[in-house]
Formats: sequence, C-alpha cells, structure tokens
Amino acid sequence: MKHGKATGPDNISVELIEALEDFGIGKVTHLLNEIYDTGQIPTDLSKSIFIALPKKPVLIAENKEDLQKLLNIVGEESRKKRLELNSKKTEVMVIRRRQESPKCDIFINEVKLKQTEKFKYLGTIISNNGKTNREISARTAQAKINFQKMKTILTNKHISIETRKRAFQCYIESVLIYGCEAWAMSKQIQNKLEATEMWFLRRLLQIPWTAKKTNE
Repeated sequence: MKHGKATGPDNISVELIEALEDFGIGKVTHLLNEIYDTGQIPTDLSKSIFIALPKKPVLIAENKEDLQKLLNIVGEESRKKRLELNSKKTEVMVIRRRQESPKCDIFINEVKLKQTEKFKYLGTIISNNGKTNREISARTAQAKINFQKMKTILTNKHISIETRKRAFQCYIESVLIYGCEAWAMSKQIQNKLEATEMWFLRRLLQIPWTAKKTNE
C-alpha cells in the first residue's frame, strides 16, 4: 500500500491501518473468516464510490491569470470529493519560441509550483520550445534497448526474414514511432530517423559495416 494517498469516505488512511500492526491483522482476519463462514458480506463493504479522474490531467491557458483560475476551480471541485491536489507532483511549463522562458508563478494552497522545461505526458516528452528533438532521441534510445533485448530472435538466421520483420515492426518500430503524429518534423529529424531505420535493418540482416554495402 502506498503512503500519502487520499482517504476514502471512511477517512481511514493507509498509515493508520499499518500502525495497527498485529492487532489490525487479527481484526481483519476475524472479519474475513466471518464472511467466509456465513457467506454474508457486511453492508458497509458492499458500498463503493467511484470517482472518474484522468490519470494526469493537463490545464492549458493563454496566460498565468487564467491558468491560476482554472487550477483554483479544479482544487475546489476536488475538495468537494475529499481529494487534494499534490503540489509536489504538479508542475508548470510555458511554451514559447523565445530562448528565455518567462516566469509563471502558479500556486496551490499558497505553495508555489515548480516551473519546468520539459515533462512526460502519457509517455511522450513535451518541451517548452515546442520541438520534438528530445522525444525522438528518447524514442530512438528506447527502441535500440528493446532491439538489444530481442537480438537473439531478430538476428536468428533459422527464423525467416518475414517473421523477424514482423517481430521488429511489432516490438521495435512501434516503440520508435509512438506518437509520431504529433512530431514537428524537419529535414534534420527526417535524416536522423532514416539513419536509425538503417541501423536496425543492417543488424536485422546482419550486414556489418565492414561489408561496405550501401543502404540502397
């Protein structure tokens, strides 16, 4: 059980349950044995409250004043559900074209939020300059790591090239191009992706650099 999580409607925290130690284990064991023997579940345990919340919500505004208002509204609505925003896990980022990023002071319960230059959202790195260089570099590195993990299969000559190609597309290529629909492409990035593709294909076909074979 993780610490620091919001309590449910019963207001019983994880820390309180752990503090009961053997006494708590005995009580829970007795309760479970009673349910098993009687076949009846207490009414309180049969009631649940489900609150639909996105895993990592993102608030977007044109200026810091509007952003602060949005955050205040989310905080107020969360408290109605007995939830609290975690200022340690909430960050602020300003997307701009200029080299220097302007300061954006946003607060949760008078606690100033950290301003960052990049963050990962749903597995994708978003940078404050709107470019995707960091994301593509991270995708390339992860794809190469996955390739090395499956090297014995992907380079096995006893397996047909078609089967290895399908495995490559499924486990390697899918990691490399994840989220590519949102990439800001340039000639430099295109050349980098083509070079990465050749890196994979030459190893898939086991063509060493000493063979002096062109990519064509």
